Amino acid sequence: MNMSYEYEPKRFNIPSGSYFPDFRIDSAYIEVKGQMREDARQKIEEFRAHYPDEVLVLIDTPMYRQIEREFKSRIPEWE
Repeated sequence: MNMSYEYEPKRFNIPSGSYFPDFRIDSAYIEVKGQMREDARQKIEEFRAHYPDEVLVLIDTPMYRQIEREFKSRIPEWE
């Protein structure tokens, strides 16, 4: 769709270790979670608490399915 993005663009230090958001598009970080495990939930909460000025968009399963319905036919090699 001619959008530029970065994959795992930056490492953030959080109390439980490191956190690498999946993507950055413009000034927002994107995290895609098909199934939310407790360790992932904890990292996201720590990231938001320690980096409140960073924008993190969480794409969970319902949101992913909605995006898939809208864009799958327009994006080659949709997984």
